This record gives sequence, C-alpha cells and structure tokens, in this order.
Amino acid sequence: MDITDLRKNDIYTFQSQIKKTEKSVLKRLRSIIYDAKFVDTVQIYFKDGWNYPMLANLRCGAWYSSNFDDSCYYKSSDGHYGQWRFPLNRINLHVVQHVIDTGGCVIIDSTRKGKRYPDSFSRTIPLWASTINHMVFNNISVDDEDLWLTVHTPSWISESETELMSLRIPTFLNEISEDPSIMEQILNMVPYLHKPLRVLWFCPDSCNLNSIDYNNLPFYPIICVSSSKEQGNDTEYIQGAADDHETWSMGLEPDMFWKYKNELLSSDNIEETIQDILKIVDEEKRSEIHSTNHVEMDIDTFGQNFSHIEDTLLYFGSHIQGTGPDIWNFVDSIINLSSESYDNAKDTNYIHLPIIVIP
Repeated sequence: MDITDLRKNDIYTFQSQIKKTEKSVLKRLRSIIYDAKFVDTVQIYFKDGWNYPMLANLRCGAWYSSNFDDSCYYKSSDGHYGQWRFPLNRINLHVVQHVIDTGGCVIIDSTRKGKRYPDSFSRTIPLWASTINHMVFNNISVDDEDLWLTVHTPSWISESETELMSLRIPTFLNEISEDPSIMEQILNMVPYLHKPLRVLWFCPDSCNLNSIDYNNLPFYPIICVSSSKEQGNDTEYIQGAADDHETWSMGLEPDMFWKYKNELLSSDNIEETIQDILKIVDEEKRSEIHSTNHVEMDIDTFGQNFSHIEDTLLYFGSHIQGTGPDIWNFVDSIINLSSESYDNAKDTNYIHLPIIVIP
C-alpha cells in the first residue's frame, strides 16, 4: 500500500466518522423529543392539579422542555459516595421559595444508560432537603423529630450509605451558620415552612403519579422526575441523550433546539444546520445590541455581563457583550480572543488574538 492509499483511507475514515457523529446527534435530538412527551405529561398533571412549578436541573434537564418555570443546579458529584457536599454557591434556596409559594415543585433531569436516576436525584437533593429541614427544625418548636431529621433516600441507596450521609449534616450546618447572608435568607423562610421537605421519585418505567394523595402529605414534596426510560434494545433511542451536551451539541443550546426543532429533525446535514442556527442567533444578538433601543451600559449591567477573576483587575465575557461602545467607560484595555474584530476598537488599548478552534 503506497502513501496515496493511506491518505485515501484516512479520508474515508474521517468521512465515516463525520456521518456517524451526525447520526448520533440526530439520534440524541429525537430521543430528547421522545422523552419530552413524558415530561409534558408530568407537567400537565402537577400544574393542573396542584400548580406545582417545573424546574430544569441544569444542565442536562434543560433540554427536555421549552416550558420550564425556573431552573436549579444540583450536581451529581455533590452526592457521590464519600464526597457528599452542601456547596453554598449552589444552595438553591429559590427552590424552597417555590415550595413555600405552591406547596411543592417538580424537578426534571436525566441520566445515561446503566441506572434510572442521576445521583443528583438519589443522593444530592435528599441530603440537601434534610440539611434545610435541620436548619428549620433548630429554629422552631415541633414534636415529630424523626419526620424532620431523618435523611430520606430512595430504596436503592443502602441504609449504611444514608447513615454516612447524615453524619455530614452537622458540618453543613456549621458552614451555613458562618455565612450571615445565607443564614438570614433561611431564617426568613422558617415561619413559612410548616412541614419538612422530602423527595419523591418518578421515571417513565416507574410512574404512577396518582398513587399519592398530595393534598394530605406530612411533608412538602420535591418531585424528582428522571425523563428517560431505560435503554433496553432500542438502537435508535439514547437514554439520557442530553447529558454532557458540550461533547455532542456542536454549540447548540436547549433554547435554540426548541426554537428550531423542526429544521433540526428534518435536516440532511445536521452540522451545517446547527452552524446556520448559530449564525442566526449571533446576528440576532448583534442586532439587539446595536438597535436604537439599546440601553447604555451602567455599572450594574457591566457587573451582570462580565465575570470578575478574583484578586485581579481582570474581567471576562462574551464577544457580543464586549462590542458596545459603552464598554470603554469601564475598562482600559481589551484582549479579544474571538474570530471577529471590534469596530469600536481603540488602537493602543486593544489586542485581537483570535483563537483557532480545530475540530
């Protein structure tokens, strides 16, 4: 075999890989649509019956509906065995507020082949709920200690692991007490929490929603719904298809998917279609920024648009956020790493160093 044959083989392999990737992306999008029908059914049931809001657990859960009321962020890694955590930067107190307002809430997520529920549902949220319950219990007078202080995990989590999880709660309470802002928020909620929080679990393979009388529960239900059925032998279906979307979505985001789902699902060239959508979205953002209704940037919007790198004078944000002429009221210099230059760049305080992305 000469070098020409080798090059041909490389080209054929590369082309084959592209086709395989495109097929995988379409499979994922179709699987998400399939799972979303179940999610719609769940949302209608709880919305009509109890007006429970439906929240997407970021980031995977956000793909399974275009009608979420809010989002939350419980990481599976915070519930991994021996690594149980209660991160104050992801304390999700707005979820508690939803419960106070409506008496319960629904959270949507999914997981890949091998199990029905993500660890965020099996471990992270039950431990989070119990920690909140402990905080409330310590500041009210109630008799049923077991109802408030027991960590309620699903049946597939062993008693020994649940016990080890509960041993972490005193540490979590100390961490909370050392943060005055969080303490104040929780204490403000205490008078409105008349029952403890507890998780209920549903998925397509085990879903009898009307088996529970939600009107007479001795706790506020946090209803964790895993959107995907188990993989089985269906080769055209991908369980937890939205998981780790950074590795397969080619830049597509959940809101773009739902807005352009018909174009995506009927595409003959999914990569090209996604790139076209990304260009449209980018142009829409540019148009919005440069429209006559553009509001001048002030110090508050600057803080919202750009993230500060701690202990430095550096801020970072997207290319779009840095294109407005007002940006120079807040910075001395700009390093632009995107592929496009700025029209409003200053000669001496602006450097354009485009990053070349090799697929």
